[in-house]
Amino acid sequence: MSNPPYAETPRMFVLLGGDRNVTDMTILPKRGAAGAADVDRMRDLFERRLARI
Repeated sequence: MSNPPYAETPRMFVLLGGDRNVTDMTILPKRGAAGAADVDRMRDLFERRLARI
């Protein structure tokens, strides 16, 4: 099974998941992070576990 995809915009991370019939989408606004270092940590985590699109 391949890693689920995610995308990054200047303001948010968008995580996609689900199966063939249903697609789930989770939006994580970067403004919720305490600082730029937290955004960097989230990006590192996503890059290790998900496929960037």
